[in-house]
Amino acid sequence: MRREWIPLFLITAVAAVCVYWFGIRAPEPATGDARPDAAIVIPVYPIGPLKELPVEFRWRGPSNTRKYRVAVYDQGMNEIWAMETRDQSLAFPGELVATLRDGETLFFRVRALGRMGKLVAESEHVFFRLDQT
Repeated sequence: MRREWIPLFLITAVAAVCVYWFGIRAPEPATGDARPDAAIVIPVYPIGPLKELPVEFRWRGPSNTRKYRVAVYDQGMNEIWAMETRDQSLAFPGELVATLRDGETLFFRVRALGRMGKLVAESEHVFFRLDQT
């Protein structure tokens, strides 16, 4: 009868060692963003109707970004301007200021690029419009 207990004892011992070695942990409770450096880009300015010409683009992005690519699109989602920077802001281009008409809607999108230009994160297309009337 003792021999019958040996396999059961060995299985129990192996299971106990696995639990000790690998540990069984409850998942961490989610508070806010589960990832402290989530891979998202959040446009800050310009957004929506504007009373005056914008002076810069601003956004917040992940810290593992080497550079950002900002692109501006017309209403047909055709890219009409783009520039890269290492900062989380970029001066509004003079060539767009010269062509921006009152009531015209444009969109911009920011892409965060990592090593070797690999896409890390990107924002949604955000609209802005000059409404000076």
